[in-house]
Amino acid sequence: MKERFGKQLREEKLKNKTPYVIRLKMPEKEIIISDLIRGKVKFNTKLIGDFIIAKGLRNPLYNFSVVVDDYEMHINYVIRGEEHLPNTPRQIAIYEAFGWEPPIFAHLPLILNPDRSKMSKRFGDVAMKDFRKKGYLPEAIINFLVFLGWEEDSSWVWSLVNWRVTMTASAVIAIA
Repeated sequence: MKERFGKQLREEKLKNKTPYVIRLKMPEKEIIISDLIRGKVKFNTKLIGDFIIAKGLRNPLYNFSVVVDDYEMHINYVIRGEEHLPNTPRQIAIYEAFGWEPPIFAHLPLILNPDRSKMSKRFGDVAMKDFRKKGYLPEAIINFLVFLGWEEDSSWVWSLVNWRVTMTASAVIAIA
């Protein structure tokens, strides 16, 4: 008796204010993402399964919220760290459920500390003013940031103008 998800049970739970979640039923297919950095990345949705998009009607979770927000803001490119790659097929499924065109994705390699742990904005100097107090020039910081996970010719000093014109997603080093 598969009455577990029946209409009567759902209405009873809502009436009794029993906590519940809302799941998105994943279509059984292969989702292929054309990532600007990694190329084609394939995900078998059978390995992902149905997933929670909200806790009740008032608490949407990250994957649902970010899709709706990006759609409403007309976001065309989502550029983020590679640790978000596993979220992407779930987000694509949400876009498809709404009938929306997903943005173009680019998953950048992580920036690591010397001990190979993920660099965090929560530790150490994170504000430009901190580096300026230590005597770093803004151009030096920009030059350093440009070369994190990116490779170009042997030129070592870049102006902001050169960086804007020359840097492309295809030049980012994808670390497999």
